This record gives sequence, structure tokens and C-alpha cells, in this order.
Amino acid sequence: MSKQNKSIKSIKSFNKLFKNPIVNIKKYAYCFRDGKILFGNMIPKGALKICDISSQKDIDIIKVNARLSYDNSRHLVPGIPEARKGSSEAIDALIRFSNIVINQIKSYF
Repeated sequence: MSKQNKSIKSIKSFNKLFKNPIVNIKKYAYCFRDGKILFGNMIPKGALKICDISSQKDIDIIKVNARLSYDNSRHLVPGIPEARKGSSEAIDALIRFSNIVINQIKSYF
């Protein structure tokens, strides 16, 4: 068997083995004190977790419930940007938003 044929055979074996790989990378929705909603594989230090996300539908549910910034470029957690610093208003707004989003994600499935 030639070197090229061995290479092709090993590529076919690899593709067959990993045709439908099970990849379970956990993703999160989170925000910072300014209320901007972000998505990622990890939650950075200082960020507040909104919820776990498992599909594009989860992201769509979050965006539908969020409010847009004045320049329409960012999705914000309602109530966090307006909350006074040093008060519990921002945490209350985050909890309220998280509960709404989580309940809608659960009811979708």
C-alpha cells in the first residue's frame, strides 16, 4: 500500500469516527455592571451569570427579552444600567431577567 493510500485511508477512518462528534461545550450568557449581555464558553471575572445556553434558540430568547442600547448596537439586561451604584437594584434586575429567560427556555422545550 502506497503512502498516499495509507494517508487517504486514515483520513477516511478519522472522518468516519468523528462524523457526528458529541461535543458538549458549555456556554453561558453573562453581563457586567453596565448591563451589556455577552455570550461565551466561560464567565470572566467580575461578570454576572444570566444562564446556561445550549442553542441559538436560547440566545434568541435572551435577545428578545433584553432591551437595546440607545444606539441599537448592544443588548442590555433591563434595569441594570439604570440601577444606582451600591444598591441591590442591579442584582434584583438580573434575578428578574434570569428568571424570565430561564422559564421561557424551559417552556420552549
